[in-house]
Amino acid sequence: MCTLRVSLLAAIAAASFAFGFAAGDGTENNPYQISTPEHLEAVNDDLSANYVLTGNIDLSARTYDRAVIAPDTDYTDRDSEFYHARPIFTGSPFTGSFDGAGYKIVNLTVDASNAIGDYPCHIGFIGKIEGGLVRNVGIENTVITFEDVYYKAEYLGGLAGFNSGTISNCYSAANVSGDAEFLGSLCGSNSGTIEKCNATGSVLGGRAAEYVAGLCGRNEGGTISNCYATGSVTGDFDLGGLCGSNSGTIINCYATGSVSGSSSLGGLCGQNYYGTISSCFWNTETSGMNTSDGGTGLTIAQMKAPNTFLDAGWDFAGESANGIEDIWVMPEDGYPRLAWSTSDNSGGINPADLNNDGIVDILDFAIFSENWLLPE
Repeated sequence: MCTLRVSLLAAIAAASFAFGFAAGDGTENNPYQISTPEHLEAVNDDLSANYVLTGNIDLSARTYDRAVIAPDTDYTDRDSEFYHARPIFTGSPFTGSFDGAGYKIVNLTVDASNAIGDYPCHIGFIGKIEGGLVRNVGIENTVITFEDVYYKAEYLGGLAGFNSGTISNCYSAANVSGDAEFLGSLCGSNSGTIEKCNATGSVLGGRAAEYVAGLCGRNEGGTISNCYATGSVTGDFDLGGLCGSNSGTIINCYATGSVSGSSSLGGLCGQNYYGTISSCFWNTETSGMNTSDGGTGLTIAQMKAPNTFLDAGWDFAGESANGIEDIWVMPEDGYPRLAWSTSDNSGGINPADLNNDGIVDILDFAIFSENWLLPE
């Protein structure tokens, strides 16, 4: 198979005049419809517009050296005021809305190792989300990586390198690795909102890697709620099954992945810097960790007991005492899962949830009935 290695800067320029979208005008009520890799790259022409996927996007024929959407466009920029030079984001963040509509991005590779410039940052499917909304999209069979003998990258994540917007009802099975700070299978660093998301990819920090975690490397003043991570985590400092470092709020989350490193390690969170962690858990047996800076350690049996989470106030389908959103479901002999996910335990998004409310019920059937056999 022939693989096209894409310079994203060239791709952005080409997309600006060579490709439109399948349909739509970019408004909230009529978002641009994305059905090809070229459409994805053309999102960079208007990072404040509204977009929706109309199918899965396979990127196996391409290899990127920076984020597909809202990338750092200049890896030579740095801030030398720190005790060591730090990368600076050059480019424009994503401020619009991106609705995956239950579809996924597959076979994405972002390898910044050989890119021009010594200070890469904001590496992932989306480089930087600032006030934007990303929802209902999955990331599968994806690799995000950076390796270098002398320099370190920052903000590596399967879905987003950095988020100060909202990520909702998403999942990532991306494997993330690198000589870097702020690494997570879903997001490198968060100062916005991450809700109802899960991450299953492994996260491997390289030389002197800090802030490494299964879901999000760092939560700096943001909120992470109703999320979980199951992937293994390896690095040096500030490592956690869910979050490496927290100075925000984490609520109703859990982690089960193994954690290994040098110091400041936690089954759920490595370091909690004056943040709030409530009603959260980690598996002491599968993580290999008896400690965490926040959360409660449980055995496998306790993690599979519904009352563990019901007593902590988690909102499950079939009960109303903890809320009526029906955020979680409890599979037989399994861990809690998000209600929007499919029944095959892949972490995917349920295409039968036609109104995207996180559950499949009579309301979805009504939508299906209204559109049955309508002419295209």
